[in-house]
Amino acid sequence: LGTLEGIAKSLDPQFNALQLMYPYSLQRLLSNPSQSPIIDRTLRSLFYDEHNILHLQKVRTVMKDSALLTGYTKRQILRDVYKTSGGKRLILQMTKDTFRQTIFRRHPPPS
Repeated sequence: LGTLEGIAKSLDPQFNALQLMYPYSLQRLLSNPSQSPIIDRTLRSLFYDEHNILHLQKVRTVMKDSALLTGYTKRQILRDVYKTSGGKRLILQMTKDTFRQTIFRRHPPPS
C-alpha cells in the first residue's frame, strides 16, 4: 500500500490514500462484520480508559486526528460515523456513559 501511495503521490502530490480508504475503513471498523473481539477492544481503548470510563478528550483527539489524516471536517466524520449501524451504537453508548458520569459526579451511587 505504501508503494502504491508513493507512486500516486509522484503523479499527484495532493493524493491522499487515507481519504480514499476512509469511507470503506470506517464502515468496516464500526460494523465489525466478523464480530472480532480485537476490533471491539481496540475501539473501546480509543475512547475509554482501563477502568471503562469514557474520556471525552480521547474522543476529541480521535476526531481531530481523523480530520487531519483524511482532510474531512470533524462534522463530516461525525456524520459518517452516525450513518453506520455500529456508529449509531457507539454514539448511543457514549451518550449514555457521559450522562451516567455526569449524574454520578453530582450524586454518587450509594455504597
